[in-house]
Amino acid sequence: MIATAKKALLQIGPARIVKGMVTVLAIVAVGYFAKSLDFEGWAKWIHFNESDNALWYQGKSGYLLLGLAFTAIGGPRQLVAFFAAYFFGLVEGFFLALSAVTLSSLIAASLSRVFMAQVRPLVSGKIDVAFGFWRSKPFWTTMLLRLMPVGSNLVTNLAAGATGVPLLAFVLGSM
Repeated sequence: MIATAKKALLQIGPARIVKGMVTVLAIVAVGYFAKSLDFEGWAKWIHFNESDNALWYQGKSGYLLLGLAFTAIGGPRQLVAFFAAYFFGLVEGFFLALSAVTLSSLIAASLSRVFMAQVRPLVSGKIDVAFGFWRSKPFWTTMLLRLMPVGSNLVTNLAAGATGVPLLAFVLGSM
């Protein structure tokens, strides 16, 4: 039994074992850090509402701008939707999050078109065939990309703008 374990460790290699141990330690550290955060205190400090004494960042417009900026830099859309429902209720939160992520995709894709010369080398290469398909069926391909649980909002937005995907179909598919 010990010989089998030793053989397995040698096959895996010390570099992979160390990498795995570092990954596990990083996950534990992130979990510990997340547990030590005072989420309720932050929620009370931000306290998004529409009362008369609310500050500018505590209303729907503040959340819209915060959600827009967060998803424009690549943050998960699901997080924006979850906290919108948490702070504003299911229906209002849904439309607020939908507005934030839709405007985010529009702004990021538009900026990518403006700076196409700088962005195109980052997203082109071996997958140009995929971009050709995306340009031919922009709405459905964008919707498929958005519904997949992997990928980056930022990369998707930049790729759509830099490769000439029709903007209206992209934004509607993102919505």
